[in-house]
Amino acid sequence: MHLLWRRNRHGRRQGPDCRRCYPWDWEQRVEESGQRAELLAYYKKLIAIRKDNPALRNGVFRTLEADPHRQFYAFERHSPDNHCIVALNRGDRDYTLPLSPIYSPPNC
Repeated sequence: MHLLWRRNRHGRRQGPDCRRCYPWDWEQRVEESGQRAELLAYYKKLIAIRKDNPALRNGVFRTLEADPHRQFYAFERHSPDNHCIVALNRGDRDYTLPLSPIYSPPNC
């Protein structure tokens, strides 16, 4: 089971509430108050991407790059009919992930 911590959904990094489980009625409160609507829309888009790509749910997982100093992580997931590369950059600089021009995913 995947958990979304309050820190991740609200963009908080500190405080007593940052590691508590997510309050699932927050979505309704956000729509009523108009606060953080853009963050909610962003997460809905990520959820839709995951639903539309079977590899992101059930595919074989492989780390492509992990650079803790520059706060960059990239991985791929692939299934027989879908292939995805995900790159996460928490650093303050651009990061180039070199992929071979003839790159192809491993056989599934």
